[in-house]
Amino acid sequence: MVVMRLSRDQIQNLKITVASLFKGGTAIRVFGSRLDDTTKGGDLDLLLELDERPDLWKKVDLKIALERTLGLPVDVLTMQRGGFHTPFKRLALSKSVPLP
Repeated sequence: MVVMRLSRDQIQNLKITVASLFKGGTAIRVFGSRLDDTTKGGDLDLLLELDERPDLWKKVDLKIALERTLGLPVDVLTMQRGGFHTPFKRLALSKSVPLP
């Protein structure tokens, strides 16, 4: 079964990798081309909603780990719950879907 053009294994590996780097409350959301089942290819656009303040180096480590694990390009946006959000992050949030 493929959800969001991601396999169950990819979804599970994604969750494990995020949990290994970001402790506590983290909501994983997908936006962009991976939500369109009629297209092929494309990168994986992720939005992480975090209880903690996003750390740039953790974000970089996550991107590298996910690209190795999933075998596809990954873009990662992070936002702290209750924090300031740029217009782009607000748009990404409004267009995103929680990872199953």
